[in-house]
Amino acid sequence: INMPEISGDLADMKPYVLLSEKLGKIYYQAENARVHTIEIICSGEIARSDTSLLALSVLKGFVSSTTSERISFVNARQAVRQMGVEVISSRTTELKKYTNLITVRFLTDDKELSVSGTVLGRDMQLLVDFFGYHMDFELSPYVIAVQNQDVPGVIGRVGTLLGERQINIATLRWSRKEEKERAQSFISVDSPVDPETLAALQGIDGVLRVSLLDFT
Repeated sequence: INMPEISGDLADMKPYVLLSEKLGKIYYQAENARVHTIEIICSGEIARSDTSLLALSVLKGFVSSTTSERISFVNARQAVRQMGVEVISSRTTELKKYTNLITVRFLTDDKELSVSGTVLGRDMQLLVDFFGYHMDFELSPYVIAVQNQDVPGVIGRVGTLLGERQINIATLRWSRKEEKERAQSFISVDSPVDPETLAALQGIDGVLRVSLLDFT
């Protein structure tokens, strides 16, 4: 069975396996442009171990976000190949800010977008970079990603709408790019958000894009 062997303690590797799959799931839940290449970089102490399972986990998440069919470690790589996507994997022990970091770059015909994550403590999976927006955001099962104009009041209106619809906000993180007039927010919620609510969020003045990221 096309399953990579794992060196080191499997229990220590598990949070990174879960994180890798979540990073793979992000792109097609937030973007539409066809990906032709995925680059997976494992950095830090984790690069001293066999990281092939982490790369496979990224691919598993990537494909599963595009189909209702069951995707496993066994068929993930073949499914990616059938999509016409090239996969490049690398690892390096050189890393400054974090002990470990997993970065996934998605290349399309006209742009490159990347996401990065790390594990804090034993099993806290953090998103630290989302398409160039930097934050430390714990990945929960359901996350609303909101890109908005960087002006006062927008996120307040988002929170008000969610409250009116009895949607509980567990966590909210906000990031901005200094050279851009845009900001990116991530909102953890306790349950899936219906399409009508997502459409209402999209209709708020100043909101540019809304995506529901499902990591279940």
